[in-house]
Amino acid sequence: MASLETTLLDLAFPHFEHCSFRGLERREKYLHSLGLNNGYRLAEFEAIGRRGVFMRQRRYAGGQQLPPGSYHSVCSDATGVDDLTLCAELYTYVDGRVPGAVFVCDSNDTKLLERIGLTDSARQIQPKVGVFVLLFPPVGETEKAVWQKYYHDVLTPSSSAESPRCYFLPTIIGHVEIERTIDLRKTEAQEWFHERFVRLATDVPFAKRGGHRIPSFLHMLPELTNPERGGTETTHGIGSWLLANDVNALVFPSARNVVSVTMMDGDVLRFGGWNLVDYRAAREAGVEGGRFGDMNPWRTIKEHNADIQAHLDSSVMKGTWQMIPRNLEYLRARETVMSSSTL
Repeated sequence: MASLETTLLDLAFPHFEHCSFRGLERREKYLHSLGLNNGYRLAEFEAIGRRGVFMRQRRYAGGQQLPPGSYHSVCSDATGVDDLTLCAELYTYVDGRVPGAVFVCDSNDTKLLERIGLTDSARQIQPKVGVFVLLFPPVGETEKAVWQKYYHDVLTPSSSAESPRCYFLPTIIGHVEIERTIDLRKTEAQEWFHERFVRLATDVPFAKRGGHRIPSFLHMLPELTNPERGGTETTHGIGSWLLANDVNALVFPSARNVVSVTMMDGDVLRFGGWNLVDYRAAREAGVEGGRFGDMNPWRTIKEHNADIQAHLDSSVMKGTWQMIPRNLEYLRARETVMSSSTL
């Protein structure tokens, strides 16, 4: 990835980066110098540093820092259609303390491209696919000055603080077949997953209470898609077990998007809202899973802020289901942009 693209990712989506304690401390000091973190107290960060190395968690990473390139959205075709999952994931890592706004648009999202005037730009980058990142400046003069200083490394000298800036981040689309992959779109994998991590979840590195309230894989979804950034002790524990037991990859439901799978006679026909974590590079680098025990009970469907619809009968579509969370940040922001009268 080019240096400008890397810098843009760091600035626009700072919570996406695996960050050490020292790296986080540097960022917080910088935000404090811009007046964006008035609650900054060095003593608090020094206390964190004394307790050990700070590291942002990743869902199913097993408490470890997986190598770059370990996470992917799962596409339904060779053009990179992933039902906006990558955009939804990226949008979660925006730092709301920075003035202005950040928005992302998939190069396959034709309706949104037309609405924000990027149709021609999308044609010009073809056959590349990827994500357009838009930086919207704030309104106030003081905030504009801070915005320009914060984004200085990606703004051109002639950049105006009056109009949004647009950048393109290309993505790589590839077909891969990975042995020893647990693909949770598939019914048999869902059944195994439920058996292993609910009915048999009494050993380390993973243990969790309340399994009697979770009769099937669909009942695990509230926990697996908990919107907490980076996942929970449950997903950390599952990732740790997978790392320790020679699993090469996991296809898992996104916590940031509508998730669905359509089955036909036992085969996956259509799907949307899925990610993949690839453990192969981590294992080659000698990364081992940590030890996690989540003593909180499993979240139930009643406690989950989402609607889950499923075909539970014995029809040819058995195994078809859809989960629609009620608080999807990116899709809500996209709707706001689509209905805005000021673009």
